[in-house]
Amino acid sequence: MRRQSSPITIDGVEYRITALPATKSRKLFLRLGKIIAPALGMAAASGEKGLKIDDLLRDSLADLDEALVDDLCDAFAQETQIDGVPLIADARRFDEHFSGKIWSMYKWLFECLKWEYEDFLSGFLASSNQGEESKQA
Repeated sequence: MRRQSSPITIDGVEYRITALPATKSRKLFLRLGKIIAPALGMAAASGEKGLKIDDLLRDSLADLDEALVDDLCDAFAQETQIDGVPLIADARRFDEHFSGKIWSMYKWLFECLKWEYEDFLSGFLASSNQGEESKQA
């Protein structure tokens, strides 16, 4: 079975990202989860409706450490193409592409995270909201 892919456009550049292999995705999400867990817990406890995945991830990005950012960028770069060429086709392509465009790099990483883990985060937020509604009934 072929892994899903999706086009995303950032600052006029179209990237095609492909879902990470499940094992790699799980390992990275366990590490990422330790950082976003406080935001998820606060969202569940507050019962706030309409909380968006963007907000959860954005609030957590400042807490990422260098090693995790490196591992996330490496993993997603292996699964990202620009004009049919992998972003990490050779050792310099990633660095050359994002040289002087660090903000674009973080926007790309954010979109990759959102796309890769949206099913889990959406499901978590939906089940938290349903739990709050049943408590209030």
